Order: sequence, then C-alpha cells, then structure tokens
Amino acid sequence: IKHISIGMETASERMLKLTEKDIKKEDQIHCAEALAKHGIWPLYYWITGFPTETPAEINETLDQADKLYDIHNGKLTQNFYAYTALPGSPLFELVDKSQLPQTMEQWSNYSLNQTLDVRASNLYHIGGLHFHRGKGDKTDRNFPGWRRLVIWPFEAMASFRWKKRFFTHFGFEKKCIERLLRWASLRYENKMRKQKLKLKDVDIADWGVRENKPDIGARGEYDTGEICK
Repeated sequence: IKHISIGMETASERMLKLTEKDIKKEDQIHCAEALAKHGIWPLYYWITGFPTETPAEINETLDQADKLYDIHNGKLTQNFYAYTALPGSPLFELVDKSQLPQTMEQWSNYSLNQTLDVRASNLYHIGGLHFHRGKGDKTDRNFPGWRRLVIWPFEAMASFRWKKRFFTHFGFEKKCIERLLRWASLRYENKMRKQKLKLKDVDIADWGVRENKPDIGARGEYDTGEICK
C-alpha cells in the first residue's frame, strides 16, 4: 500500500459524536503516526460547516490538520469540504431546510464545496492550495512548468490566510482561482481531443472545472468540484 484515503471529517469531539463517526481525536493521531512510520501517503478528508458547529470547533479541526501535516513531514494530501446536508443523514434535522434545494435539478447543482456556508466554502480553496504545494501534488499537476507562476500568488495568499485563520473577504481571490482551475481543466480536455483519448485515460486536473461535453465523455458539469481519473 502506497496511498490511502481516510475520512477524518472533524477533530471536534462533540462533532465526532454528533456525526456518529465513532472515533476520537487521539485515534486520528495514532492513525497518522502508523501511516507515517510505514511511509504511506494518505489523503485525509475534513469537513467544516456542520450544523451547530462553533468557530472554536472549526479551529480544532484546522489545528489537527496542522498536527497531521507535521507527523507526515508534509508528505500527505488534505482536502477540506463544506458540510452537505443530505436527507437521511444524522444531522439533517438540525439544518434550516428552507436554505436547501427543493427540486432534483437544484440538488444536482449542490456540490461539496459550494454551499451557503461562506467560510466552509472558502476553506475548500484555501486549505487545498495551502496543503497541495508539494512537487507532484495537485497544484503541481494542474499548473506544470511556467504555469505554476500564475497560481503562485494565490498559493502564497492561501497559506497566509491559513496561518492567520482568516477566511472571509475571499470573493475576488476565489473567482480568480476558479477561473485558473477552469483553464487547467480545459487544457487537459484539449489534450484529450488531440490525442483522441477517453476521459479515464488522462490525468485531468483534480481541482479543475469541466464543461458538460458529451463528445469527450464528460461526466457532468462541475463548478469547482474535485475530478478524479
């Protein structure tokens, strides 16, 4: 095993109980130590924006992510998603349903990173750019060579925001980042067309933005959602 994905979700003990995760903060540490000991590169998934979650509890999760980063000496990937209130989930009854989609079409556009919780939505990009700066990581793959200079200012600002825990007034930066990610994904799509490859045959941008183009085997339209191989 070289890589493994793990849903850590949150480092708040109260949120762990509320979401019925059945783990504790120390379990997350022990897990990271075991993986680091054997040189396994993990992908940790975190969630913020839970119903009733406080700013202090969000910071617990972010502090834990920093601890895991240190345990792995930076050899890990961490993604931060906004809580998505889905019918039937443990926290659904705690959500203001008037703010949720009301039709199937609306639900289809309700993504893991674009929600009404502005801070959680901003963390998707800020945390991603902060933790994906290593060689061969997502940002490096999406912006190879000289193209890295284009996204670099936003990487630097994301790291500054992360360290200062400053996640508001992010609108302009977010629009720029999303435009750059859209550009990255379209580059990969053009590469597919030229080489006559199918979607699964090319390493497209994990953070990119794809358009719904049936002629190249698109799997739907994404605003800023994660795209896998």
